[in-house]
Amino acid sequence: AVHVKIMSSTRDILYPDGEWRNKDGRPTKQQIIKEWQRQNPAGKKADCIRQTGLAKHTVYKWWE
Repeated sequence: AVHVKIMSSTRDILYPDGEWRNKDGRPTKQQIIKEWQRQNPAGKKADCIRQTGLAKHTVYKWWE
């Protein structure tokens, strides 16, 4: 419990305005796939699955 308090106070000293927080949130799987497609215009679904580590059904769901 003491360790958590020390780490929290250290974080607050280093980042007083809370800029350590990711206010945009985690990228959605759809965004990850769209970005991969943008970078690999001739890429195949199988390549996307291998390189992103996403599940096959997820890639098939969001593939355009």
